[in-house]
Amino acid sequence: MNKLTFLLAIALGGTFTLCVAQIGQKPTPASTSKKDTLVLTAKYGSYINNSKAFVSDMKKLLNLELKVTDNMQNDYAIFSCRLGWRRKEMSDDWRTGKKKTVMSFNAIEINNSGKIPASWQMEMAENLKAGEEIMFEEILAQNKKTNRVVKVAPIKIGLQ
Repeated sequence: MNKLTFLLAIALGGTFTLCVAQIGQKPTPASTSKKDTLVLTAKYGSYINNSKAFVSDMKKLLNLELKVTDNMQNDYAIFSCRLGWRRKEMSDDWRTGKKKTVMSFNAIEINNSGKIPASWQMEMAENLKAGEEIMFEEILAQNKKTNRVVKVAPIKIGLQ
């Protein structure tokens, strides 16, 4: 009985020592260099996310294409994206009967291109106003070399 108690005490003591030794160790992070990290940037003309643009400038840029590049200057083809336009409209207030400005949101899915459809270009050219926003969301881009499809951060351009 003494030998069994002795062996059990040694086993429990060894297990406790190993647990304490592992708790004191800090995990070593995996080495990641900036070269290995993929950073994607979406641009519409010279505008990136949270940019401000003048209405007159944006009207001139409506025929441009959304571009995506990575930190190694590889170009990506736009697989699909959603174009959103948060626009001002006039509406009658049903309580007072007076006209007031309200914001509405219109969106369209664009596939196989980063170009705004012609019908939207015409509508935007006629109706863009200061205080509105143009957004490219849910951007999926495909690397032209590897055919890998990746999701890209959205772009929101405020008009002034």
